[in-house]
Amino acid sequence: MENNQGRVAEAGTRFFGRISATVSHEIKNGLAVINENAGLLKDLILMAEQGRPLDPARIQRIADKVLERVDKADHVVRNLNQFAHKVDDPIATVDLSESLNLMVELTGRLASNRGKTIRVAAPASPVQITTDPFALLNLCWCAMETAMDAAPEAPEITVDINTLSNTVEVRMGAVEDFDLVSGKFSEETEKLLLSYLRAEFVQDVPGKAIALVLPEKWSPA
Repeated sequence: MENNQGRVAEAGTRFFGRISATVSHEIKNGLAVINENAGLLKDLILMAEQGRPLDPARIQRIADKVLERVDKADHVVRNLNQFAHKVDDPIATVDLSESLNLMVELTGRLASNRGKTIRVAAPASPVQITTDPFALLNLCWCAMETAMDAAPEAPEITVDINTLSNTVEVRMGAVEDFDLVSGKFSEETEKLLLSYLRAEFVQDVPGKAIALVLPEKWSPA
């Protein structure tokens, strides 16, 4: 079991690096826009010093763009902070919808690069499970990424949460390419995470969906 935990930790390090890279790219884009608008403000100041009257409306537009980017960057950093704290406790009770939505927000750029969006359908009532929070996010992203790649014609992937008997199902629809799905979930990382979290991966070919079936109460073996 200790060897498995080490391999899960290695997979988690790669996962953390990938998410950090895409988030830092978003922050860098925001800083570039702020820097561009700071340059515009300098130009306006220079023109004012040369006797040209300032245009309050233009200054307001620049300020609004800067504030918008600061707000977006703050939101991204708060998400990254929340993500980083998922490694604090190896076992905890989590709200599944909140965890999935956090993953969706963190990976929005990766989805957009594929021409996709992911939407988590709100369950009728909060669904909580006891699990390894960070490993859960890693496994959910594996499934989300697989669903997107296996649904080339679908612009949106919908994620539904269903409560079963002592388990919870995370279902992702619009899947078409089940050969790709089979290949992806036979890879080492996916099999490792499924085994570690004692989860089941289901391919619903008639329903054009894939699903993760997770235990409501998990503890390390």
